[in-house]
Amino acid sequence: MNEKNLKPVKSTDDAKAKGRKGGLASGRSRRRRKSMAKAMQEIMKTTVPSGEIRDRLKEAGLELDEDATTAAAFASSILLAAMQGNMQAARLVLELVGEDPQLEHKKENDAALLELKQKQLDAAHAIDPFYQPIQIVEPPPFNLTKLTDDELEAFERLCRKVLPDASVSQMLGEEEP
Repeated sequence: MNEKNLKPVKSTDDAKAKGRKGGLASGRSRRRRKSMAKAMQEIMKTTVPSGEIRDRLKEAGLELDEDATTAAAFASSILLAAMQGNMQAARLVLELVGEDPQLEHKKENDAALLELKQKQLDAAHAIDPFYQPIQIVEPPPFNLTKLTDDELEAFERLCRKVLPDASVSQMLGEEEP
């Protein structure tokens, strides 16, 4: 983000107005995306009219049935692009059919890591049959955004009692002391 383009907020009312305006714009954008997705789902269910799309796929050796949907034509077009050397289309085809090479590589690595950990555990048990690995469990992050205003004020008061010289943002690790 470009810091020079940020405009300072003059008052809490100004901040509220800008926040409201942003929230409304976000809602409009979300509704627009949802309606576009719904429209696209309906279009994908329609049959492909005879014409240029069918002709181009037929020339490439991919013939569609008479009742083929737009989704079938779309998938055929992606397959055709992959067959013609488009690597993004090839990756998409592999991903759609569940043969993503990166996913397979990750599964192999995970299996090898699990096997290595089991060998280490077996070796430790050979030395000490009562050995139990230490499990380090991190507590879930504390989310202040879900607190009510009253709870947040109570939290700030508690923080000030515990560390009177530090600001709340310092206590949360958001700024250096």
